Parts: sequence; C-alpha cells; structure tokens
Amino acid sequence: MPRKRKSTPILPQWIFRGALDNAKDVILVTEAEPLDEPGPKIVYANQAFYELTGFTPEETIGNDPRMLQGEDTDRATLDRVRAALKAHEPVRVEVVNYTKSGQSYWLDMIIVPLRDPHGKVTHFAAIERDITAVKSLERDLMRRHETATGEVQRLAKANDVIEASRRQLCELDAENNRLLSIIGHDLRNAFTAIIGFTSLLEGRLPDLSTAQVANEVTRIHRVVKDSHRMLENLLAYSLMQRETPEAKLQPVSLSPLVERVLGVLEERAARKGIMLEPLASEHLVVADERMLEVVIRNLVENAIKFSHAGGRVRILGRDVDGRSRIGVSDSGIGMSEAQVRSILDHQRVKPQRGTAEEKGTGFGLILCGQLIRKMGGQLSVRSELGKGSTFELVLDRVP
Repeated sequence: MPRKRKSTPILPQWIFRGALDNAKDVILVTEAEPLDEPGPKIVYANQAFYELTGFTPEETIGNDPRMLQGEDTDRATLDRVRAALKAHEPVRVEVVNYTKSGQSYWLDMIIVPLRDPHGKVTHFAAIERDITAVKSLERDLMRRHETATGEVQRLAKANDVIEASRRQLCELDAENNRLLSIIGHDLRNAFTAIIGFTSLLEGRLPDLSTAQVANEVTRIHRVVKDSHRMLENLLAYSLMQRETPEAKLQPVSLSPLVERVLGVLEERAARKGIMLEPLASEHLVVADERMLEVVIRNLVENAIKFSHAGGRVRILGRDVDGRSRIGVSDSGIGMSEAQVRSILDHQRVKPQRGTAEEKGTGFGLILCGQLIRKMGGQLSVRSELGKGSTFELVLDRVP
C-alpha cells in the first residue's frame, strides 16, 4: 500500500513572524504595485534591516524602497530588477544601497514574487545579505592582482632590457676583441717597419746619400702618420664605447672645417695622383665641431684609399628643407649592395685593402655612424661597383 503523505502542520503566525524578525539576513516585503512612481510600499522589514540601515519602522513602513538608493546605485541593475518584477519572475542581483546616514553598502539581493491562493502576485519579498566586506576584499585582491601584474610586467621588461644589454655587451666585447686584434697587428707591423727603417739608417747612414736618407725619412714619416691616424680613430672609438660623450651642438661653418681636413690629407692624395675638390659654397650647420671633423676626415680618407690614380674626391653641399646634405664623393672601386647594407645597418664592414694596398681596420665607418647619430644626423650611402661611392651626411642647418 502507498505510504500516506503527512499533511503540513499549520503553524501560528507568531512563529513565522519570530523567524523573520530574528533572521540574520535582511528581509523586506513590498506591495506588488505600482512599479512606477510613487513605487510599491514597504509593508514589512525585519530587525536586520533596521540594524543595517539605521532607519526606524516609522520611517520605513509605507515608504518606497527607492529611499535606499543613491549615486552609486547602478541604473542598469535597477532596470534589470524592474523588468523581472514586471514579468513576475524572481531575480538575483548585487546592488549598492545607502543607510540613513548616507553610508553605502553592497547587497546580494534575491527578490521573489508572493502569490495569493488564486495565483495572483500581490507582494514581493527581498532577501538581502550584506556583502560589503566581501566586495572590499574583492577590490583589495583586484588591486593586489593589478599591482602584482604590473610588477611582473615591469620585471619582464627589466629582464628584457638586461638581456638586451647582455647581448649588446657580448657583441661589443667580441667586436672590441676583434678590433684590438686588428689594431695590435697593424701597429705591430707599423712599428716593425719603423724599427727596420731606423735600423737601416743607423747602420748605413755614412754610406747613404742625402736623397736616400730623405727617401727613408719620408717612408718613416708616412708609416708614423698612418699609425697616428689609426690611434686617433681607436681613441675616438674607445671614448664612444666607454664615456658616450654628449655632442656639444653649436653652429659650425663647414668651409673652414673642410679646408682643414683636406689640408691634412692633401699630401696623401697627391701621392696617389688624386685631386681633392673642396666645398663650392658655404654651409652653416648644427653640429659638434670635433665630432664632425672626425667624420669628414674618415670619409675623405676612405675615398682616397679606394680611389685609383688620376681620380678625384669631391666634397659636395646642398640645403634641402632646412637641413644640409654634405657629401663625400669618389670615382673609386665602389661597393656591393651587401657592403652598403652593412654600413646602413651599423655593422662593421670587413677590412679591405685600398687601391695602393693600404690597410684598414673596418671600424672607421662604424665610428662615423655613431658620431653622426649623436649629432642628430643621418648617413646615406650610394655606391656601385667600379663606379665609386658617395657618403652623404644630413645635419640640421642653422636658420
């Protein structure tokens, strides 16, 4: 036989009232109508409501729940609640309400429709839990998460910088080791030649004619000048790597600077039968005069080195859009596309002997590129194998 279902006992109203009044969560009962102004009236609030909000029963009963809303109460959340109430459906939201003193607090609120024995919705019951502490903890955790995320990102960026610096230092160390090896080899050869020439003079001086002595002295002088030039570049390069000096930008007159450089290199060009053509017009640029002189001297030296006898090296100048473009052009052996690309990518060009078997280290152009960038300038290169090269330096022109 089927088990007989027990009937639900009918409890006195005071039991329900006592349970509601002593509940720890807020319980609020309102009429179902009207949803629009003046709004549904509150017909019941338990003790937890009065303790949380500070309102008295006289201020609450018969009033509209809108009295609990304020500037931080979310309009979209209220619209969602209204739509559910209008459809006579339960709804659960988190919302900001306000106490009598104006203090905001967060609620986790469930609203359910209450129906009479005929199924008609006559009231709504709101069961509300104060979650202000939970929300505060969430905000604190979010801030900590954001702080931690920012710190992780900062450390990641710092690690990237450190790794990039490490790679750069490794590359610089390797480059410096190669450079020192090349410089050491070339200087050793230079001093070997000087010692050999001076030893020859010392041992055979009484037997040598004045012309022979002069010839040997000329050869010694040439080797010393080449070694001195090599050391100047090495010192300038070392200064760039160690002290990274700032450019002292000021107006610089190009014509006297170019004349000074060509005067130093005139004898070398004459030995190869190469004509040097100075600037045809004056240009006043914003630059560091010492750095600019090193750049132009290196570019002219390279042009002489890779030009054939009977060639010419021209210094060209033109002003375009507020900037001066200073070119060093030769009619020498030129360069391949790969060599030009290496220069523009700030890489060291493989050392190559000049047309008269002149030696080089291959780092002069790197030095030029670094100095030009420090002065806020740019370097462009045009070259074709067998037809020569043009190195053009772009600097700001003095207005």
